[in-house]
Amino acid sequence: MKKRFINILVLSLVLVVLAGGTALADINIDGDNVEFDISPDRLTEDSLVPLDQFKDMVPMEIVEMDNGDRLIYFEGDYFIIEIGKVEVETNRGVRYLDTEPIYINGHTLVPVEFITDFLGIDIEDFGDLQPLPPVKIGNSLKARLIVGKQVYSRNQSIRVYILLENEGKHREVLQFTSGKKYDVYVKDKFDRIVQKWSDNKMFAQIMQELVLEPEESVLYELKLKFRGLSEGTYYLQGVIESKDNKVYTDETRIILK
Repeated sequence: MKKRFINILVLSLVLVVLAGGTALADINIDGDNVEFDISPDRLTEDSLVPLDQFKDMVPMEIVEMDNGDRLIYFEGDYFIIEIGKVEVETNRGVRYLDTEPIYINGHTLVPVEFITDFLGIDIEDFGDLQPLPPVKIGNSLKARLIVGKQVYSRNQSIRVYILLENEGKHREVLQFTSGKKYDVYVKDKFDRIVQKWSDNKMFAQIMQELVLEPEESVLYELKLKFRGLSEGTYYLQGVIESKDNKVYTDETRIILK
C-alpha cells in the first residue's frame, strides 16, 4: 500500500462541553488546510480523529452500512469498522485496534493507529499538543483515581478506586448500556495503552442509570492484576463510560518492580 505523508499542524484547540460546542483545529494535509470541528485532547496512537473529514483529502470512500458499520475503501483495500468495537474486518483478515472507534457530533472518530497502521498513511508531525484536563459532563462531573501507593510488584493484584463527584449545582444523570460502568487503563511511557482492567471480562447487556445530586459522589472499587508487564514506569487512568460521554481521571504514575 502506497505511503502518503500527512503533515499535521494543530493551530488551535478549544475544549468545550461535548453536548453542544465544538473544538476547532486546522490540519494541513498535502498543502491543503482542512478544519476539524472535533479535535483529540492529544495526538498519540490511541487519540481519536474524525475519519470522515479525511475523505476529501485522500482517495478514500466511506459507506455507512445498514447495520451501522462503516465500510472504508482505500487504495484497493477495504476495512469494516464497528463503533465501540476494536475488531476490524479487512480483505486481508481480521485485525484489532487498541482503542475502539466512536461516533459523536455526526462524525466517526477512529484512533490515529487506524490512519497510520491500517491505511499506511505516515503522519510526519503530530504538532505540539499538551494533555487537557479531565473531561467533564456539563462542567460538573469530575472523576479521580485513587491507589494506595506508587511502587508495586509486576505480578501482584492491586486495589484501585474511582471516585465520581458532582461538583455542580444541578443533578447529573448518567445512563449505561451494560454492566461496564468504568475502566482503568495501564499506559506505558509512550502513552500507549498496554492493558485494560476490562480485558477478557464479560458484562451484562443491561440499561442502568446513575443519578448524582449536587455535591454527591459515588466510589467504585476494582481489583487490577498486572499481566505480562516489564519492570518500569507506567501510568494508570480511570474512565467512567456512560452512554453519551466519558469522564476521565488524571493519570497516576506507578512503578513496577
